[in-house]
Amino acid sequence: KKEHLLYTLLDQHVNDICEREKIVETVWPEYSEFGVSDWAIDRLVARVRSKLKRQKSLYEIVTIRTRGYKLAQA
Repeated sequence: KKEHLLYTLLDQHVNDICEREKIVETVWPEYSEFGVSDWAIDRLVARVRSKLKRQKSLYEIVTIRTRGYKLAQA
């Protein structure tokens, strides 16, 4: 479920940076006030990246250092 929420967010903003805060608000709304560890966000992104690679997707998740992530053509 969280993987789907993340992918949907990135897909709605293809080629635009999704800030880490926006990811937390979307995927973990119950924790948006307190925040979520960078590790939790990174692990979620890694799982979605792996699935995209396995499915030979035309898109990949690109890390934008210190800001967030974006979905871009591979």
